Amino acid sequence: MITFTEFAAKKNLIKDSNILKHVELLESSLSKENFKDVSKNMYQYVFDEDPDEDIFTGHKFFHTKVVKPSFTRVDLMEKGLHAFRMVMARHAERLRYPGMTEFDTEGVVMYENFLSEEDHEK
Repeated sequence: MITFTEFAAKKNLIKDSNILKHVELLESSLSKENFKDVSKNMYQYVFDEDPDEDIFTGHKFFHTKVVKPSFTRVDLMEKGLHAFRMVMARHAERLRYPGMTEFDTEGVVMYENFLSEEDHEK
């Protein structure tokens, strides 16, 4: 999985190398226990403001008629808001459900003999 820091460096989204290093340290320290605080701190460093409450939700502006202001701001989009949200969602999933390497690499998980013979015959 690509990290936000790798993506930001590759796309030159964060010009200040000190901020990039700090965000990289924060991102590498993510855990189930500190996720909310570290994510918010990363957002503050990357976007130089406090995050709107909708940033860390599954809200998708194109699926609703209610468009949240944060998702219409060109400056945030140019700084990588969409990538930030995608990568942070993947970090959250990884921390909640570790051990799905097969799904992450193959895109599918196969469970052999999931049903008993009796259930299978029904």
